[in-house]
Amino acid sequence: MRHVPGPVYLTVEGERVPQQAVWVRPFDTLRPVDGLTDEQRDLAALGLRLRLHDPRTRPARAGPPWAKPGLVTASLDHAMWFHRPGPMDEWLLYAQEAVAADAGRGLAVGRFFTTTGTHLATVVQEGLIRSS
Repeated sequence: MRHVPGPVYLTVEGERVPQQAVWVRPFDTLRPVDGLTDEQRDLAALGLRLRLHDPRTRPARAGPPWAKPGLVTASLDHAMWFHRPGPMDEWLLYAQEAVAADAGRGLAVGRFFTTTGTHLATVVQEGLIRSS
């Protein structure tokens, strides 16, 4: 993974805006999975990358890094739309944006693109982010 701006793990790097992008790719070539076609395996691999809490923690109003003691997060609801198959063994851009945040809850949208700009999938996630 390569975060743009930097990650929000130990500190919130970069501007405190509700957007970020993450370049993602697998560590290794995806291998065949018994009972799945390669396309089904690729869609499942893309689905594992859907987390969208980061753009909700980046703005000043929400701002804690993941390492903050007592930070509690949970996915409340999510949906994913697969628009077309694509190369899962290559770099993909995961463009993320927080579209609403209030009272410890937030809604974010993410879009996956290939390096040539092909839009592969869209994700929406509502999440909880609170300090205990």
